[in-house]
Amino acid sequence: MKDSIQRIFATIALIAISVISLILAFTFIFILFIGVAIFYIVNRLRGKSFSPKQFWQEHSSRARSKTQNFKTHYQNKYQSRSDDFTRPPESEVTDVDFKEIK
Repeated sequence: MKDSIQRIFATIALIAISVISLILAFTFIFILFIGVAIFYIVNRLRGKSFSPKQFWQEHSSRARSKTQNFKTHYQNKYQSRSDDFTRPPESEVTDVDFKEIK
């Protein structure tokens, strides 16, 4: 009897968590549609066309070019070093010694 009550509560908890998860997922999708609609309306008022696919392609190509620019900047700056672009050359490193005065 005690085992069946625990199973019932576990089943109810699982169903409740599933329903809450579905509600959250549909809420997220609804908010996403509202955002796309706002983009569409604003661009329509500006006299431009808006498509999510075009927006995503422009955004990803912009991010890709920023990444490439960052990489080439550091490749050119530290070209004398090996492939490790995160460490600056020794001439740019400042070494500071601390002495405790009593």
